[in-house]
Amino acid sequence: MKDSFVTVTGFWHYTGIQPFAIGSVLRCEKEPHNPFDDEAIRVSLYPLGTVGYIANSVYTKANGTKTASGLYDRVPDTFKIKVMFTTKTKVICRIQRKKKKKKDKLRKEEV
Repeated sequence: MKDSFVTVTGFWHYTGIQPFAIGSVLRCEKEPHNPFDDEAIRVSLYPLGTVGYIANSVYTKANGTKTASGLYDRVPDTFKIKVMFTTKTKVICRIQRKKKKKKDKLRKEEV
């Protein structure tokens, strides 16, 4: 998934905008048993806990960002996002790609 962006919304119900500093890395987790949205993706920040949700409506997401339902089958159960921009009502984040681990090089045996 090449540079995908999401909108975090609902943060006024939790902590407000304050924890969303530019460059902060947030943890996302799918919530398949959420009573309001079976494709909900919760956003949390240690040690605060839940700080919002990835927007899942054209009315709450910023233009050019993906909805939770648009991502749901393309991301793992947990993943990270990085805060790129903030407004009074939206936080725009980039999905962090997992870094591939380099295979250990085989050591040559000394003679």
